[in-house]
Amino acid sequence: MLDAIDMTMTAPVAEALEPRLLLSGCGSPMAVDPPGLLAVTRIAVMADPALARYASRYASFASQPLFTDGPQYSDIRQGSLGDCYYLATLASLADADPSTIRHAIRPLPDGTYLVRFYRNGSPVYVRIDADLPVTSGGSLVYARLSATGEMWVPLMEKAYAWFRTGANAYASIELGWLDEAYASFGHGSLTTYTFAPDAVLYAALSTGRAAAESRVGASGPIIASHAYAVMAAFNADGAQYVQVYNPWGTDGTMYDANPCDGLVMLTFSQFKVYFTAIVAEAAVTK
Repeated sequence: MLDAIDMTMTAPVAEALEPRLLLSGCGSPMAVDPPGLLAVTRIAVMADPALARYASRYASFASQPLFTDGPQYSDIRQGSLGDCYYLATLASLADADPSTIRHAIRPLPDGTYLVRFYRNGSPVYVRIDADLPVTSGGSLVYARLSATGEMWVPLMEKAYAWFRTGANAYASIELGWLDEAYASFGHGSLTTYTFAPDAVLYAALSTGRAAAESRVGASGPIIASHAYAVMAAFNADGAQYVQVYNPWGTDGTMYDANPCDGLVMLTFSQFKVYFTAIVAEAAVTK
């Protein structure tokens, strides 16, 4: 069963699927060029991915908005799936360049959504509906809606369940690497390990588009073996600081006065102790 079309094999369709864009009232991109819409109809809506743990069924969230105030890092709230590497990457891109997200997912007139990934530098399009995994009581199990009800994060997680390996299963996106996630959006990346010279490491942190992998034995304010989005690196009062975002949407520990915002402030020295590597964007596929 073919649920999506790999545009590396159908170049004419790939060209047709790059229509002019019109911003709707909330700023979300919508395809309006007729050749683009005709090409979209050739892509079957993918079957719902096989459910992983804790999910009992699918429920429709078609009444929820894709975006309300645009993609933001705080929209990312990880659920009961071990895909922090993917969600931390989404958070870093939503914060540094929201247009990357806007151009990666677009609503279609029939209520489905078109999601664009990249494989080996070429676009791959996946078409999905608004059905999402829930508990028996109807609560979302994996990525959550944003605080304002936006569903772009769980929709992109659902599409990734098909794209990553073709298995079309939520379990297939558990455990991964940040550079893999960046590549799926057409972004090259450069990995810098925390044993690098301070100047090199701090430069990687300062790119504006980066995520970090914590150590297996990390403790204190940082969750071990977890991925975080790097929000900022800056100097203040003669010291260097790094702020990271936990894709859980909470700090994960009672570290500061607001443990429910997901933001953790560290000194540069602390960062080097808790993390093993920085994966920073190096280039963007146009």
